[in-house]
Amino acid sequence: MALRSHEVGFLRIVALALLALTCVGCGRPLGTNDLVLTYVTATPPPSNLEALAGTRLSAADITADVTGTSEGVRVVVDRESSGMVDRLLAWPGGLQVYAVVPGATHAEAHQLELTVEDEKNENGSHTVVVREPAAIDLHDAILSAGVVADGRSIDVRISPAGDERVSKALPGLDGASVAIALDHQALFVGPPAAMAGGSVVFRFGEDLEAYARARAMRLVLGTPPLPPLTRASALASPPNYTLAVVALGLPFVLSLAWLFFVRRFDRAHPEPWWLVLATFALGGASLLPAALAEVGWARLSPWLDPSLSTLGGRIAALPLALPVFVLVIGLSEEAAKLFGAWSLASHLREFDEPIDGIVYGSASALGFAAIENVKYFAIGRLAAGLVATRMFVTLPAHLFFGAVWGYALGQKLVRPRTSLLAFLVLAAVAHGAFDTFLSIDGLAPLAFVLNLGMATAFVFAIRRSLRHGVVTAASSRVDPARRTLHAVGSKVAFLVSVAALHVFAGALFVLATYAQVAHWRVGPLYFSLMSSLFTMLGLSAYFLSITLPMDAVLDDYGVTFAGAARAWSSIRGVRPSPRGLHVRSTEGDVWIGPAAKETVAMLAREIQAKVPGLAR
Repeated sequence: MALRSHEVGFLRIVALALLALTCVGCGRPLGTNDLVLTYVTATPPPSNLEALAGTRLSAADITADVTGTSEGVRVVVDRESSGMVDRLLAWPGGLQVYAVVPGATHAEAHQLELTVEDEKNENGSHTVVVREPAAIDLHDAILSAGVVADGRSIDVRISPAGDERVSKALPGLDGASVAIALDHQALFVGPPAAMAGGSVVFRFGEDLEAYARARAMRLVLGTPPLPPLTRASALASPPNYTLAVVALGLPFVLSLAWLFFVRRFDRAHPEPWWLVLATFALGGASLLPAALAEVGWARLSPWLDPSLSTLGGRIAALPLALPVFVLVIGLSEEAAKLFGAWSLASHLREFDEPIDGIVYGSASALGFAAIENVKYFAIGRLAAGLVATRMFVTLPAHLFFGAVWGYALGQKLVRPRTSLLAFLVLAAVAHGAFDTFLSIDGLAPLAFVLNLGMATAFVFAIRRSLRHGVVTAASSRVDPARRTLHAVGSKVAFLVSVAALHVFAGALFVLATYAQVAHWRVGPLYFSLMSSLFTMLGLSAYFLSITLPMDAVLDDYGVTFAGAARAWSSIRGVRPSPRGLHVRSTEGDVWIGPAAKETVAMLAREIQAKVPGLAR
């Protein structure tokens, strides 16, 4: 269908607005501001140096392309992160213990200034002067899994060999204070007795942020030691515009693929693509007010900052984190997405059947997720595991949350008293719980379970919405108590499609994650496997949409199936077949099936009873 001029103009405006929003706050696109850093070792590097360096950077939330070389490693990273990469790879790991120079105010020859974090200090930190070299080197003396977070502190356990070094070195310090440091950051300044007993406890303050600081330090300090690495070169990488285009475009391709899947359920009276895409764009634009709301909540109080409410990812923080995530993230984002769907689509004549609420709710949610994923893909440098997680976990989650209040938006056409606010709160709770589970250590499996539950609710909402067609003055007068439902569809085919969808999605997720961990290079084999699995996934989704069991509805208005409503006055004949019932109508024929012979016969009898003299 050709678009009207005002529809084309509107789409152009929202497309330009969406493009502008995509670039806001993203800085330079991925691949256009990279440095190639080369690090070498004085001795032959270990065979797993690439994995060790990658683990170190990942622990500090730095995503980079790490490649092993004959002399060390090559790291491609955004220029803004290069300084932190230098510090992390120059640090051999573990801890170093220095003797503090009493009364010193600045470093001299053979002395070193270490930064000491101190929340009591006006600037948040100060320096302490120590003697070089380190009195005790514990870079390889931290026990495996020996860094344990305990709220706002961490307990670091030292190996027996390291403890022996400490015992031998302490007498030579003549009772001087020591600074226990990670690279140039002093974690402790005080008496040497703090290292007694084969462990040392570091405290990170008394404020709420101390939990996050302790967790971050635990992750970095727990990484394996590295051989001494020296940066040999730092060269600007030629702009990779292909990577930039993929990072900007892939989120939209993935979201639109899910949107195509959802729109397949509205086959009887599909919504116009221009309005679906406009709602998609408005959903993307709703990211801005949602982000402003989240920042506003966090500025009111640190206790309303979701990143701090988990207390460093502790399970004990669940009673605190859950309401914070529900209020700050769940309600802010779902309300913004709801406005994206309500502000345009729900006021137009095209919004005329209950399934439309789910279609436009999903479109707004997927537009929101597309803009959000631009940031994630750029920061994560399109890591295979990240793309798989966002595509098969987070994207469908956004879709399901939008479908919750979208269902209510559509139901108001037939049940005006449906509480949109109640369904919005339900979506916010589900969204907040999902993000909470992903943010607390050990609870990620619950997010997958919640996603499966939401998928079941999504199927239920689709079935229930498709019991109605286009809502007219005549159909809205029907007494709901006088509607009869007849279950139609092949449960076996549907369950096979569901199983296949999960199998191929799981295979894609596992393959992508393994490829990231194993540092696979994108080559013909990898591309062929991913393409084949993705094709099978698409076919499974297609068959799921056409095998979804539905209800054939007979009421005082007429016959409704899969969203196609035909008034009794329009029906001209019925023709049973082995797998279903063909209903001829002046408003367009409808095929009801697949169904058992008994169901087909029952439907034919009831329709003939309503419209005597029908042709067969």
